[in-house]
Amino acid sequence: MKGLKFKFECPDCGSVEYVTDPISVRKECPDPGCIKYLFCWNDAETACLPLMREALLDDLRLNWIKDSKPKRELSEGDRETIALKKGHDLITLEYSPSKENITVKFNGERQIIYPVKIEDRKINVYRHGVMRANSTVVY
Repeated sequence: MKGLKFKFECPDCGSVEYVTDPISVRKECPDPGCIKYLFCWNDAETACLPLMREALLDDLRLNWIKDSKPKRELSEGDRETIALKKGHDLITLEYSPSKENITVKFNGERQIIYPVKIEDRKINVYRHGVMRANSTVVY
């Protein structure tokens, strides 16, 4: 299998990269300008709930997210958390204004960091472009 390369492609900007390790499930796009709007943090439990669930489902590949109920909590300091729970499984999204990001954890382990931008007094959540494995194999 020496010399095999797998094509990864970003659906957001079209960037292509070839890698020798197809095990990498989630790979950020190499284009630093490639970011995609996901949802508004202020409305995450209401109007933007379907968008938040779609983003988490896409990134974490956990089907139970579709049926989870969100709960917003204040954390230590200036942090705010939204928890999605079903049975013993828990996803937390923690917003940290000082770091200007949201950290997503699945059962307590850090998984993803989403950058945020404050636009028109709303906290908008973005994701860097994510490369997807393409079935193309290049020798």
